[in-house]
Amino acid sequence: EEEDAIILDNYHQIMQQYLETRALIPNGNLVELSYDEIGSENEIDRYQQTYDQFKLDGWDTMKDKIGTYLASKSSYKKNKFIPIDDHLVDQIKSKWGFVFEEFGYEKRYMAEMASDN
Repeated sequence: EEEDAIILDNYHQIMQQYLETRALIPNGNLVELSYDEIGSENEIDRYQQTYDQFKLDGWDTMKDKIGTYLASKSSYKKNKFIPIDDHLVDQIKSKWGFVFEEFGYEKRYMAEMASDN
């Protein structure tokens, strides 16, 4: 329980500070990717959008390298969703709810997701 409390508090503080300071970054100078975008079918498109957004040179060269790298990771499977104790779920909702709201994450815990994986 002590370890859980430390993790919950640390993430809360980190995300609160990030969200407060994110506004200091000039428009167009920040890219945020959701966990779902990493490893998605459109992942390489997100890299290209980042290159375009920052007006980086060399996309034609990097596209092949990134594509090769992504292909090498194609058999990687994300971690399984495991069941979480109801008490911990309540603590997560309480401590991290503002993050879920900010990024549009699903707020309800779905225990059935654990059994699907």
